[in-house]
Amino acid sequence: MGLYFTPVINSGDDFILKYHRYCFFNPTGSPPGIKKLKELQKNPENYGDSGGYQLYNRNKNYYEGKGKEGCLVIIGYGIRKRNDQLILDPIDLCRKFRKYNVTYGFTLDNPLSDYATEKEYKEKLIDSYQWAEIMFKHRDTLCPNTNFIIPLHYLTKDHLGEYYNKMSALNPEGYAIPVRNTNNWDDFVCVAYCLCFLQNEGAQVIHLFGSCRAEIIVLGAAAMGLRMFTQISFDSTSWRTFRYRPKYLDPKTLSQKLIPSDIVQIDLPDELWKQYKIDRSLKTTPFKKKLILLHNVLAVEYYRKNIVNIALNINDLKRYVKTQKHLRNQRRRLLFAIKFMEASVMYGYDFVEKHFGFIWH
Repeated sequence: MGLYFTPVINSGDDFILKYHRYCFFNPTGSPPGIKKLKELQKNPENYGDSGGYQLYNRNKNYYEGKGKEGCLVIIGYGIRKRNDQLILDPIDLCRKFRKYNVTYGFTLDNPLSDYATEKEYKEKLIDSYQWAEIMFKHRDTLCPNTNFIIPLHYLTKDHLGEYYNKMSALNPEGYAIPVRNTNNWDDFVCVAYCLCFLQNEGAQVIHLFGSCRAEIIVLGAAAMGLRMFTQISFDSTSWRTFRYRPKYLDPKTLSQKLIPSDIVQIDLPDELWKQYKIDRSLKTTPFKKKLILLHNVLAVEYYRKNIVNIALNINDLKRYVKTQKHLRNQRRRLLFAIKFMEASVMYGYDFVEKHFGFIWH
């Protein structure tokens, strides 16, 4: 049990699994090959996405005129493409989880749009609950070895409580909350509040959707250092740094740096580092690109391990945050979030609600 990094991988990323135990993939899209998943890891822990993000993103692009491919949920139809549409099916998703030996699977959810109304929130909560309920009914026969994690979607603190109360009746093994785009004070407060709320409700397994930023890892490590949960995992696609100019992640800060020459001091297993140094061409070859991407995953791992060790003493973690240049832009917010969680652990969630409840409505 601990804090785990689950990089989002696709069918061409099997190489990553030779050197990293955990992965996050979408069994409704282009997951790694089943045979390779079994061959590359002796004891893999596969996190299976639900397809909820595709439901959100495809329909958003479709209605905004930016894409031709919409997404529908049809129970019992099977997961497939029909013309330009992706069809999702919660029953077939259970089959996919078993097929790909998914350890932690997310129940099919209907995420909120960017400017969701109260009406949309209510309707999508009903959708997500009904789809999750169907998956729980079929789990024993279709994917008995998969632990279910339910994503929580909310606009306000009251929504969080309502969403949790509705979903907790299904008794999932864990819950997931979004942490993408946490750039301002309110976002950090919301994450801290959610963690305090879930800990108070007795949740043990938490997943943080969509970021491997240093600040998010620090928050996750703080929660583990305070013994709020038995397990926290987080996923990310940002280790893929070749979208524009080739970059690599600095293991000590997770900042992106341009690749300055043919040889970069990157962390790789010895046998791969030797192969990397042999190729002295200035251009980034496909093989070199693959190694740098692996380095990025290992860099996040390096940072995660370091922060987890520091967080064994929460005061050491606070001193770390106060002194690190790469955290200076979010320093006050991080320290407030850590102290916020400390207060919840020491004095209880009711204390937090009484004295800090005005911060997030």
